[in-house]
Amino acid sequence: MTGRGCGSHFFSRNLHSKSLNRGIQYKIVFRTYANDISSMLTGKFLKTLLINILILVLLVEAVSFTYLSVTGIPLGRYDRFPTYLNFSLDDELMDVDSTVLHPRVIDSTLPWGIWHLPNVQSRQYTPCFDIVMKYNRYGIRGPVPDTGRSDNVIFIGDSFTEGYGLSEDHTIPAQFSNLSKRPAINLGVSRTGSTQQSMIYQHFADSFNHREVIMLMFLENDFIDNDFEKHDTLFKISYKPYRADSLDPGHIIYRGHPDSSALSSRWFNSHIDEYRKIMVRKGLKSYFQTDNLSFFGKLTGLTYTRRMFELLGNGLSHTHQIETVPPGLDYRPRDLQILTYDMHQVMETANRHGARVTFVNLPGQRFLERMASHPEDRKSYLVLEDHLRRIAGAGPHRFLSYFSAMEAKKPDLKQIFFSCDAHYSQAGARMAATFLSDSFK
Repeated sequence: MTGRGCGSHFFSRNLHSKSLNRGIQYKIVFRTYANDISSMLTGKFLKTLLINILILVLLVEAVSFTYLSVTGIPLGRYDRFPTYLNFSLDDELMDVDSTVLHPRVIDSTLPWGIWHLPNVQSRQYTPCFDIVMKYNRYGIRGPVPDTGRSDNVIFIGDSFTEGYGLSEDHTIPAQFSNLSKRPAINLGVSRTGSTQQSMIYQHFADSFNHREVIMLMFLENDFIDNDFEKHDTLFKISYKPYRADSLDPGHIIYRGHPDSSALSSRWFNSHIDEYRKIMVRKGLKSYFQTDNLSFFGKLTGLTYTRRMFELLGNGLSHTHQIETVPPGLDYRPRDLQILTYDMHQVMETANRHGARVTFVNLPGQRFLERMASHPEDRKSYLVLEDHLRRIAGAGPHRFLSYFSAMEAKKPDLKQIFFSCDAHYSQAGARMAATFLSDSFK
């Protein structure tokens, strides 16, 4: 027993001694590492690190600048950001009336929500067009209509009807008027679906004598524009009416919060990039005084690296969009019910004025490209068109398939759509206007 006790005591002391030695070794290693790290964090090391980071930043910036310069790829609204190489204090809008600073569309307390400010003009710039859009006292594009002419043709629709990216004389309604010799009244406005368009027509129908109405439908997003459930994700900055009551589609529910005035001045982020204007108009000092970007964001906004990342992001987004089935082929019975109700509303209003309605779908470039290689989607779309044709077939009204007409003509899509935007170019608008004019002969 005594021997065991001594052995255990000896073993315990030996273990304790090893633990102390190991602890001392750990301390020595820790101090060695600490000294090494301290040595590394000297001024010389930090200086070398910063120099390497600076070289890397300059290298990435040089690569970005070289690539963008060689390829000449347009980058939309970021293309004219001032940088340390091309910054200018010149006012790019100096030759345009000051009213050009108004937004193109605003929220309003008019029944349909989104509208244009009356008697103003708005400059629209992208790498593939640069125009000034003017609006008369009614808030519509074109000259003030002669309210008494019986041959007036009223156009309703979204941005394709309004003529986004097109000068006043090159919109579909304007070119139709020139070809058909009939005065056209352009009630088109961006970001609207068939619900808002039916309400716009109901509002203006009594203002202008007319016998013809042309509703230009863009089925690729009309269902989305009418969708109450998508407001918070797609249109939360907008004030929009919806037919959200399934039992009573005539009941309108509004989402969004407009200003209490007749027309609010709340600018749409998607149309007005105000801080870019401040940069161009007032210079670098004003740019850094703006509050809508962090200091780091302002610094990167002046670099070509930022432009390169925007380009890569746009490219990935474009690829994703091409692989996505066009929304016009992905609708619910509820969506079709709303569109059907809106079409009936337009026809009923036209009936009260002794007018005929011509419904026309305007397919987009992405849609046409997909239809050419996906026969199952094309078949589904033709079924949708047949349904709309049956709706419009009541009385004097009609539905025309511009989609079928384009398929027959097989136009060069690069010619009829903008290279940097999804809307019709001047040539594309003329082609559509010719189709409409021929249908009235």
